[in-house]
Formats: sequence, structure tokens, C-alpha cells
Amino acid sequence: MKVLDGGGGGGVPRRGVRVLRFAAVGLSGLGANLAALHLFAAVLALPEIASSALAIEASILWNFALHDAVTFRDRRDGARAGPLGRLWRYHVVSAVSALLQLGTFALAALVLARLAGRGELGALRYPAQAAGVAVGFAWNFTGSAGFAWAQGARRVAPRRALLAPAVFLAVLALHVLPMWLVRYFPTQDGPLHVENVLALMRLGGSPLLQRWYEVNWGAQPNWLTQGILAGLLRVASPPTAEKLVLSGYTVLFALGFRAALPRGERGWWAGLGAFPFVHAFPFHMGFWNFCWGVALAFLAFGFWNRTRGRLGPGRFAALAGLSVLLFLAHTVALAGAMVAIGAALAWRAGVSLSRSRGAPARRRLV
Repeated sequence: MKVLDGGGGGGVPRRGVRVLRFAAVGLSGLGANLAALHLFAAVLALPEIASSALAIEASILWNFALHDAVTFRDRRDGARAGPLGRLWRYHVVSAVSALLQLGTFALAALVLARLAGRGELGALRYPAQAAGVAVGFAWNFTGSAGFAWAQGARRVAPRRALLAPAVFLAVLALHVLPMWLVRYFPTQDGPLHVENVLALMRLGGSPLLQRWYEVNWGAQPNWLTQGILAGLLRVASPPTAEKLVLSGYTVLFALGFRAALPRGERGWWAGLGAFPFVHAFPFHMGFWNFCWGVALAFLAFGFWNRTRGRLGPGRFAALAGLSVLLFLAHTVALAGAMVAIGAALAWRAGVSLSRSRGAPARRRLV
């Protein structure tokens, strides 16, 4: 294949050209998002949260179509997945990108506010957001190139193989839906988290809160869901924001558990074993950061295991981002993920040493 500087043609574009195309599509997706939001909220008068969700989905579909037609058009024929498979994978990449962006914003906000010696970000919110956008963009491009449009032999799954993921997604939907059928979803500590975040957001303009509260702005565990909730409370009511946090955990736990299992149909069936534990005691107690941490621990281990420890720059950055989110969620979850990865490394090393008996060169390599 010939390498193109850019423009048309059927060759493989240089990496810089592909990045520019990816960025241009992303900017157009922002316009599609805002246009869809206006259509659903202002024209069709749908609820704001529903309009926002539909607008996000519309922008994802818009971006996918343009990436498939322009950014990665040279990879379509050799991609491992067909059009629907690429679309599903791009949704996964976009979801992880949103989590990384939000986590980076929360971490940067804590650091910048601490360095500035004040409780409110003010104008510092813009560099914090820019840091989140940069990390999200880097992951989005890396994940799209290495996962959604990954090259390799395409596997055509038989229809019966689609039954397992369909059942998995249906059960997942049944675990999310009840939270949205009630006005308030009761958990023991949930209201406390909401009130704490509201107090942090109102601290700068409240002498009463400033008198009785002292905020520790250091980067430390148990900040993750507070940062997520703070962002959601700017666009949604407290009950809705709380439901979004709980729904996000439910989806992340199920998909993280699935990611830690082998690929294929058997992995989807085995993934159903996650659901008895999704809404377990910590969930109903409102231990938000612990719950999110466990979900992220499954995701981090699954990501590392599927790469078999072969970490290039993009994969290393993704694992580092997951580790930062784990740290901000809960220390136990971070330790659990590291112990699981360490145990897998020790097991592989033991197996490799056992297989290298009688082969000194191979044993030295192990």
C-alpha cells in the first residue's frame, strides 16, 4: 500500500493525517450533539435528561458514520468486526472515554484548587476541563484504532452465538430500569453523598458552611463519585443525578465483570454470574466509591488480561488512567486489582518456568 500525505485516494493515511481527521469528526460531532439536543428538548419538548441522552447517542452515531467513511475507511475491509460490531465497539470506547475525561477533570480540579489555595475553581475549571478533553481524545483515538477498527481476521458469529450477549444486555436493562420507575431510590448513605457535594458546591457563597466545614481538597480516595455527582448536579436535579450515578455503576460493574472473563459465547453466559452481586449490601448501603471501585477493578484486570500484559504507549496510558480512577474510588479496589494482576503474572511465570525445563536459554528468558 502507498502512504498518503492526506487528501483522497485509497491508500493508508499517515498517522498525523488520521489524527486530524479524527479531531475534525469530533468537532462535527459536537455540532450534531447540540443540534439533536435542540431538536429533542426545544422542538419535541422531551425531558432534559432524556434529550441529553438521545443527543449523546446521536453524536456517537454521527461520529461513527464519519469515522467509518473517512477516518478509518482504509481499515473497513480488514477490520476484525463487521459494521454492527464496529458500532458496538465504538460505543464501548466512547463510554470509557467519558469516564476518563470526567475522572481527569476531577483530579485536575482537585490539584488546581489545592495549588491556588481556594475552594472554588473559577477560571481554573477551563484548564481542568481541557486536561480531561485531552485524555479523552487520546483514549478515543487509541481505542478506536486499536479496538473498534482493529485489523485481523473477521469472525462471523452464528445467530445462536448472539443469544448470550442479548440475554446479558436484557438482564442488565432489568437491573437499571427499576431505579427509574420510582421518584427516589433509597440507599442508606446516598442522600449524604448528595448533600456533601451540594455543600462543596455552595461553600464559596455560604458563610455558614465556611464556618462549620473544612474541606480537604487533596487528591485521595473517595473522590471519584463526588466528582461525577458534582458534574451531574450542574445539569440535573439531585434525585436524577443520584440515579445516574447508580445506573452508571450498575452498567460498569456488569461490563467490567464481563471484561474479566474469556471472550466468546461462554464468557457472555458466565457474565450472568455478576448480576446477583450488582445490587448487593454495599450498593444498598450507599457505599458509592467502593462499588465503583470494584467495578473499575474488574475492568482494569480484564483490560490487562486481554492485552496479556503487552502494553504499548496507548495501552499503558489506558491502564494508567484506569489506575488513577481506581485510586480516586477506593484503596481496597486499587489493591485488589493490583493483587489480581500480580497473581496472574506469577501464575504465568510459574507455567512458563515449568515449560522451560531442559531449555536453559528459554528459562533465562522467562
